[in-house]
Amino acid sequence: MPALGQNPSQGHRLTPEEYIKTNYEPADYVAVLIHHRAKNDTIQRVNTAEAIASDKWQAWLRHINANGYDVYISQNTLNGDSPHRRKQDVAAIRHVYLDLDQDGDQALKAIQASTQLPPPNFVIDTSPGKHQVIWKVQGMSQAQAESLMRAMAREFGGDPAATDSTRVLRLPGFYNKKYDVPYQIQARQGSSQVYRLTDFKVSLEEAQDQVHTAHQRPTGQGSYHKRTHSEHNWHWVMRRLRQGDSAENLIRKLEQSRQDKPNPGYYARLTVTRAYASSLTA
Repeated sequence: MPALGQNPSQGHRLTPEEYIKTNYEPADYVAVLIHHRAKNDTIQRVNTAEAIASDKWQAWLRHINANGYDVYISQNTLNGDSPHRRKQDVAAIRHVYLDLDQDGDQALKAIQASTQLPPPNFVIDTSPGKHQVIWKVQGMSQAQAESLMRAMAREFGGDPAATDSTRVLRLPGFYNKKYDVPYQIQARQGSSQVYRLTDFKVSLEEAQDQVHTAHQRPTGQGSYHKRTHSEHNWHWVMRRLRQGDSAENLIRKLEQSRQDKPNPGYYARLTVTRAYASSLTA
C-alpha cells in the first residue's frame, strides 16, 4: 500500500505531518476531530490526508491545540462524499489498534513479547503509562478488523470500547490537554510492514466467549458444546455471585488462577464486571 512520503527513520519523533504522510495515501479521506473538555465542544472535519498534512491545516490545529482542544484522527479512511464517521462511511481498513489505558506499561510489554502478534508499526505515548498501539493492515473487512481488535483487547488488556473501525486516536505531535500540565503525544515507530489477518495469531472466537456464553443454549436434544477455559471462568463467577461472593474477591481469585493470560488482572476484572452486570439483568 503506497503512502504519502517516506517513512521517517526509527527513533525519530514524528511530526503530525510525517505521521499522516506515513499512514495514509494522499487522496485518502480521513476525519480530524477536536474536543475541548471544559467547554464540552466537539468539532469534526473530513478532508484528504494531503490537505490535513498541509501547512494551512497544521497551523490551524496547532492554534486550537494551544487553546485547549485535543486533536484526534480517524484510523481508517472514509467516503469523501459524507461528513460523517459512521460504519457505513468507512471506505477502507488501514489500521487495527489497541488503547492501553489501564496497566498500560504492563500490557505493552506483553504485546511486545508476544508471539501471537506481529511487531506494531507505532506505539503512541498519550500520557504517562498510557499507550495506543497501531498496526498498518490491508485486505481486511470491517467485520474482520473489529473482531481482531476485540480479540486483542481481550488477550492483552486493551480498552474494549476502543475496538470499532470508526475510532479516532490522538494525533502525535500535539498536546494531551486532559491534565493540568499538558503532555506532548509522541509516536514511536517500529515495523514498516503492512500486515494481513493471517499475521495475527489470536483466536477470534475467544473474543466472543463472554459476550455469548450467558445466552448459549443447547441447539437440540443430545447436542454437546465443549466449554472453553473462559466459559468455565464465566460460569464459575456467575455461580459465586449468586452465592453472595464479593466481586473484588472473585477478581483476586480469578487473577491468581489465570496467570496464563498476558494481563491476568485486566482479564479478571473484565470477566467479573461483565458477569455482575449480566446477573443484575438475569
